[in-house]
Amino acid sequence: MLPVAFALLLLGLVSSLDGLNSFYTERSAALYEKRYQGYATTVMEAIELHRDIYRFFPANLNDLADTKGFEHLRPVLDALSGRIHYVHAGQRRSGDGEASRDPWSLETIRIGFTLNDVERSSSDYFSAANNACGTEPADTAQDWCGEFGSLWAQMQNDKDLFASERRVREQLNALAAQLTAYYSASSNREFPNPGTTAMVPLATLAGLPVTAETCTSPTPSQWLNIPITCGSAFVEGGGPVFYKRFRKDHMILVAQTLSTRRWDGANGQPITVVMEMNVGNF
Repeated sequence: MLPVAFALLLLGLVSSLDGLNSFYTERSAALYEKRYQGYATTVMEAIELHRDIYRFFPANLNDLADTKGFEHLRPVLDALSGRIHYVHAGQRRSGDGEASRDPWSLETIRIGFTLNDVERSSSDYFSAANNACGTEPADTAQDWCGEFGSLWAQMQNDKDLFASERRVREQLNALAAQLTAYYSASSNREFPNPGTTAMVPLATLAGLPVTAETCTSPTPSQWLNIPITCGSAFVEGGGPVFYKRFRKDHMILVAQTLSTRRWDGANGQPITVVMEMNVGNF
């Protein structure tokens, strides 16, 4: 009987060890997944913070980690290598894609986490074949869902949807005040004469560089003794401000919002903002 009892004891020990092994294996897997979920949360919070600070999403995750104040993400991204997938999808229609109630075109990013998967390429993860709710790849699809079994999210930049238009209007209002002061001080009561009836970039009239990327000097340039800076000749996003004089007492300033766009089926149509001053007989 003793050998039988001993055998049963050994079987019990083996069974207990198997149970412990299974418990610690499951526990280890749970901790592993929880750690990577924590990494994923860190990345998502950083993307939202970047959007809040700079008003746009990073083009890619390397650019995010190279931005001052976000360098702490580098080891996190290294730990998630092959398991984190990010694509900037450009301008996509807002909401559920129904034009009658979602007319806005919004900057969109898609991100996925394949935490328990082997390392894989983002091009495979974002391919049309792995789109769980559409038929196109993630960088062009209007409708996209991450593949089944992954953590995924779509983020659209609607935080400053109308604030961008408001800031452009405020900028044109400030310029109009300068031009009105010129009109009031002019001996023959006229707005500045650009020498043409065409619409002309304000930067050209002031002798500034013709693109926002090259117009970097903080020193104002003078146009008919009106100080014009790079910050007033271009709106946020780099769009130029245009000036047109119809008559000596009638002029307009025009600029386009590059952040707020209406959906047009492609990259979005910027909203044109106009500031008109028609003094008439005053």
